[in-house]
Amino acid sequence: MYWDPGFDSWAHFGVRGQPNAIVATPSGQGAVQWQGAFDFNEALEWAGQLS
Repeated sequence: MYWDPGFDSWAHFGVRGQPNAIVATPSGQGAVQWQGAFDFNEALEWAGQLS
């Protein structure tokens, strides 16, 4: 979870609206991204693969 009041991360990751989920690598690169509804369990699986 990342709080970005200036929305700079939106531009960086190409976010066009909410809801949006991004699983990022430890270096901050987006590994997978969902725009719109997403499966929470799928996001957790991706996060587990990158940790």
